[in-house]
Amino acid sequence: MPQDIAKAKSSNKHFVDELTFRSLVRLSSGAELLGIIAVVGIQIFRSTAQLPFIYSIPVITLLAIGLIYNAFIWRSWHTKRPQLALQIAVLPPIISILIAAAGTGGLQSGWYQLWLVAIVCSGIAGTISVYVISSLTMLFWIYELITQGSFRSFVEDPFRTVATIIGIILAYFIGRGVNRMVKTMQVAESLTQQLDGAELKEQLMMSSIADAVVAVDTERKVLIFNEAAQTLSGWDQKSALGVEYNLIFKLKDINDAEITDDSDPFLKVLKTGKAHLTDGYYLLNKENQKISFSISIAPTMNGRSEVNGAIAVFHDISDQKQLARDRNEFISTASHEMRTPVAAIEGYLSMAMNDSLSTVDERGKNFINKAHEASLHLGKLFKDLLSVTKIEDNRMIINRRVFNFTELVTQVANEMDIIAKPKNIRVLTHIGNTGIGKELVVAPVFEVNADPDRMREVLANLIDNAIKYSTAGTVDVTLKADKQFATISVSDQGIGISAEEQKHLFQKFYRVNNNLTREVGGTGLGLYIARSLVERFGGRIWVESEEGKGSTFSFSLPLKPGR
Repeated sequence: MPQDIAKAKSSNKHFVDELTFRSLVRLSSGAELLGIIAVVGIQIFRSTAQLPFIYSIPVITLLAIGLIYNAFIWRSWHTKRPQLALQIAVLPPIISILIAAAGTGGLQSGWYQLWLVAIVCSGIAGTISVYVISSLTMLFWIYELITQGSFRSFVEDPFRTVATIIGIILAYFIGRGVNRMVKTMQVAESLTQQLDGAELKEQLMMSSIADAVVAVDTERKVLIFNEAAQTLSGWDQKSALGVEYNLIFKLKDINDAEITDDSDPFLKVLKTGKAHLTDGYYLLNKENQKISFSISIAPTMNGRSEVNGAIAVFHDISDQKQLARDRNEFISTASHEMRTPVAAIEGYLSMAMNDSLSTVDERGKNFINKAHEASLHLGKLFKDLLSVTKIEDNRMIINRRVFNFTELVTQVANEMDIIAKPKNIRVLTHIGNTGIGKELVVAPVFEVNADPDRMREVLANLIDNAIKYSTAGTVDVTLKADKQFATISVSDQGIGISAEEQKHLFQKFYRVNNNLTREVGGTGLGLYIARSLVERFGGRIWVESEEGKGSTFSFSLPLKPGR
C-alpha cells in the first residue's frame, strides 16, 4: 500500500512536465509536416514564393529527418536527457527556414522574416539551441557576403540586421530562463523523490513497529498514529489525527487516578524539553483489560531548536508486571512462612547458649554461636525480602506525619553508639551548629513530613553499615538544613568504595566485592530499601567515597512547608 501511494504521487508530479515537452515536440512535428507540404506545393505549382529545387531537397530532407526523430527516437532520448532531446526536436524546422531564406533572396527574402521569429522561439528549448541558431545566423551572413561581394544587403535594410541581433539577445535571455527553470524542476523532482522515499520509509517503519507510536504537537494533538496504536486504542488513523491524545488514550496511574495536567507525561516533556521514561500508567483496552505500559517520550525540535512536539513509544509490559507480581507474591509468602521456623530455630539456639538452661562444652558452644549468627542473618534476609516485595507492590504501610527529625537522629545515634562500643568505635552527632557529641547546647528543630519509623530504619541501616565496615575510629552523623531540605550524612573511616562500584550501590542484591565485605554478613538489600523509602517521601540518597579514605552516605528530605 505505501509503495502504491508513492508511485501515484510520482506519476502526478511528472505529468505536467511530460505534457509540456510532448506539446512542444508535437508543435515541431506539425511545423515540419506543414513545411514539407508547402515546399512540395511550391515546386508543383511554381508559386511567386518560388524556392529553387536545389534548396527544396535539403529542406524536405531535414524536415523528414525531424519527423522521423520525433516519431521514433525522441521518446527514448527524452527519458535520459529531456532538455537535449527537445532541442534536437525543434532544430530541423528552424534550420529549414534558414535554408529556404538562403535560396529565396537572403536577407531580403520573406523566409528571413520567419527566421527572425524562429530565432526568438529557439530560446524556448534552452541556450544550446540559441547558440546553434546564432552560429547558423553568422554562417548565413558570411554566405551573403561571399555571394554578393559587399555589405549592400545589410546597408539597404539595416532593420533586419538590428532585428536579428536583438532577436538573438532576446532568445539568449529566454534560453537562460528556461535553463534555470529546468534545473529548478530537476532539483524539485529530486527533492520530491527524496521526500517520497522518506515518507515511504517512515510509513514502512511505523507499520513494522510492534509497539504503539504516537507523535503530538505542542497542543498534544496527534500527528503520527501507527497501526499498533490503532489496534491498542480502537481508533483508526484518520479519526485519530488532529485529536488530543488524552481523548484516545485515557491513562490512569497506579492509584487508579486519571492523569491531570500536573501528572501528564507528554505535557512534562513539552514544558521541559527533556526525554521522559515511566512505567507508572495503564489503560483499559476494548475488552476492559488492564494494560500496563512503559512509556518513553522524547521531544521533537524545529530548525531553531525549539520544542514543536513530542513522540512516544508505548511498550506493553503487562506480562512483565504480572510475572513480577507473581514473583513478589511467592517471595512474600515464602519469606512469611519461613520466618516462623527461623524464629523458632533462633529461639532454641539462644536457649542452648544460656548456661542456666543447658550444658554445652566450649567447642559445642562455638558451633551453636555460629548457627545462631546464621539464623539471625537468615531472619534479616527474610525481613528485607518482605520489605522489598511490599515496596515494589506498593503494599508497605506508611504512617506519614510531621515529626522532629533532630530528635529522631539523636535517638538513633545514641542507640547505635552502644552497638559500636565493642568495636572501639564512637558514633558522634553534629546537629546544625551545635558541635560534636553530647555537648549541652540546644539543637535546632528540623521538622519533616514522613514516616518516622521508616526514617529510623533508613538511618539505622546507614549507621550500622558504617560500623560494620570500619575497624576503629568514629562514625559522624551530621544533620543540617537549608530553606527547603534537611540533609543527614553518615561518615565513616572505613575501607571506602570505588567510583565504579558506587554506580551500582543502590541496586537490589548488590554488594561491594572485597575481602572485608565477604567477611561481614549482608543481604545486599539494605541500601535498595533505603533509597526506595527516601524517594517515597520526596527525598534523594547518594554516596561520596574514595577507596581507603572512608565513605559518606547522605540523604535529604523536604522540610515541613512554612518552617
